[in-house]
Amino acid sequence: MVILLLAGSIYAQKKPVLTEEQQIRFDEHFINASKFYTINQYDDGLTEIKRALQINPYNDAAYYLAGKLFMAKNMFTDAEFVTLKAYQFNPLNEWYAKQLIDIYAQLKQWNKAGEVALKKIRNHPAVLDDYFSTTYLLISAKNFKRAIQILDEAEKKFGIHPDITKQKQSIYFALNKPEKGLKETEKLVAAFPNNMQYLGMLADIHLQMGKEEKADEIYRKILSIEPDNGYALLSLADDFRNKKDYKNWFEYTLRAVRSANFDVKPKLKVIVEFFSMQQVGEQKNEQLQQLTSALTLVHPNEAMAWMLDGDIKMQLGNFNEAYPSFKKVTLIEPDNYTAWRQMVMCNNETKNLSQMLADCDEAMALFPAEILFYVYYTFAANQLKEYDKCIRAAESGLIAAEGQDEVRIQFLLMIADAAHALNRHDLSDSSFKAILTIQPEHATALNNFAYYLSLRKEKLDEAAEMSKRSLKLEPENPSFLDTYGYILFLKQEYEMAITYFQKAIERDASSAEVHEHLGDAFQKAGKIKEAREAWQRALSINPSSESLATKLKK
Repeated sequence: MVILLLAGSIYAQKKPVLTEEQQIRFDEHFINASKFYTINQYDDGLTEIKRALQINPYNDAAYYLAGKLFMAKNMFTDAEFVTLKAYQFNPLNEWYAKQLIDIYAQLKQWNKAGEVALKKIRNHPAVLDDYFSTTYLLISAKNFKRAIQILDEAEKKFGIHPDITKQKQSIYFALNKPEKGLKETEKLVAAFPNNMQYLGMLADIHLQMGKEEKADEIYRKILSIEPDNGYALLSLADDFRNKKDYKNWFEYTLRAVRSANFDVKPKLKVIVEFFSMQQVGEQKNEQLQQLTSALTLVHPNEAMAWMLDGDIKMQLGNFNEAYPSFKKVTLIEPDNYTAWRQMVMCNNETKNLSQMLADCDEAMALFPAEILFYVYYTFAANQLKEYDKCIRAAESGLIAAEGQDEVRIQFLLMIADAAHALNRHDLSDSSFKAILTIQPEHATALNNFAYYLSLRKEKLDEAAEMSKRSLKLEPENPSFLDTYGYILFLKQEYEMAITYFQKAIERDASSAEVHEHLGDAFQKAGKIKEAREAWQRALSINPSSESLATKLKK
């Protein structure tokens, strides 16, 4: 290792003059080491730099490169050793100093890092950030006094600067000397008396020190100069809230939200806080609407503003009003998944199936892997009797839901139902069979498959078997009871069919179809009076049924 090679002192030795041959070999090893560093072959690089240093142990650039190689391997103690030698050979080299500082920081030797950083800004033209980074190192070393001195030097060199003032403030507050932090801020305000931001900083310092009245006085001074200063308005609003003066709190908050020259993020924060508050009174919902309307009016191109407006309207149950806000988000940020999802949720709540179909269609193109949109698309298409569209979307959903059995079952149910409606019985049957392969005791699949077979008057024994299995799983399900009763009816077992239809009606009497089935069974059993009563009940539920009217007439 290089560190072992250099363990002895070399300062007592006379610096050798390399022959031409030695210089050529040194350069070759140095260049090879640089190449290996570039392609991340650090061990090979260290081997080459070791050979170079065996030829010339006084070359500072070689020690610097060795340090880079050790750092790349996270060997910071070795990196410190060789980089320090480079720095000692050439203490005015800015890159050597920077690397040594970085190594000391990694080793958390903050005092050493600070000392090198101090020498660096003394020896080289320094920008303000150099003073700040040096200050950080001194603060990490808990050398607060020296950190303040460095910031004073920076102030002399660059003039009074808000970032310097903020650094001093944080140090003085850490030292529990807020009065000194206050004086620094007063100095900043004196240098820039027309800067409202610095006046705001001064008010904040007073607030931190518990001097609310003085802080309010400064905020009001700011508002006398800039009546729509959002920062001062929110600060005063916060003070009113602390005093439980919610009337003035809302007034100042609304003024802040309406401020055109104030950033949107603090406004979003305060509206969210207001939404979660319990003490603001009966007008809370109306006031929320005022705040979000003002926000979107002032920031019409901010997706976050419209998103918050939509979310709050949804929370308040105003789904019709929330939808356009989410739509606005998608116009500003077309790939905003959350906005598309919320639009679909609004459509679902308002039963706007046509819009749901259109929105899901766009969303599926934008987010082809998001299953949610396939689910709602197939639901809407099925309800709208767009069965071909339902099947195509469900088949795409099956691909997206690979490995998610429960979701795949839902898509297969949709395909089975839509295919049945289109008289594509092979597709319907194969979809049910696919479900029962995944989950043999899926009650809904068993019932629906049995019912569709009964409607086609096919495989009634198989249908009866599946229907009985579904009833074993859900014996109280009125739909399942009706299915089994209808299969018994087709098998001419009328008395048993009547029993199951009556059980279904006992559990849910709202289905005209079940009452009609019961009437049909009574008729076949020769019970005409009971049949007429059952059909009349069915007709009262579904007055537009021509078949019921015909049966009663006959």
